[in-house]
Amino acid sequence: MNLILFVLLTTTSWVNECEQLVTREVIRHNPKHLEELVRTIPQSIHLANLISEQERSPKENLDRCALAVAIAKRESYFNPRIRNRTALGLYQVLPSTAKWILKDNWLVVDAKSRLLEPLAAGVIFNLLLDDFFMKYKSVFRVLVRYNTSPRISKEILGHYKKIQKEIQWLDKSTKSKEEYASVP
Repeated sequence: MNLILFVLLTTTSWVNECEQLVTREVIRHNPKHLEELVRTIPQSIHLANLISEQERSPKENLDRCALAVAIAKRESYFNPRIRNRTALGLYQVLPSTAKWILKDNWLVVDAKSRLLEPLAAGVIFNLLLDDFFMKYKSVFRVLVRYNTSPRISKEILGHYKKIQKEIQWLDKSTKSKEEYASVP
């Protein structure tokens, strides 16, 4: 491991908390990969931050760690070498998506083989999240986009907007009825 990366990782407070979170979850579900994942999840977050030139607070990095752990648990049950019909690796990313995000960040590597390496898959996953958070802003919207194609996510998010407007209207309507009822 690069000495600079090692120094960065050992001097940040959120890394220990991230490692504890990874340990708690992985030990319960897939202890076979514990040692490998405890190191690679925080490292991949750091590397993605460096590549995308993002400055995040320790809390933001820890939130990113929790999201990475939750998605890895859901997508692959913490098995970094799992293969689906189309998606690969710890975060079950499509090779075409990985190729797109790597090209978008000026990285030229074989995306398909890298998805089966936990550190590289984590970097790809975090770069993908960076891109989605810039576009969609909320965790809900990011997760919708992560789990669907661009066309389907646009449709789902369109329905979500309509539902939000209806909920806001109902809230206003309910408040005005309560205010009206409280008038003597």
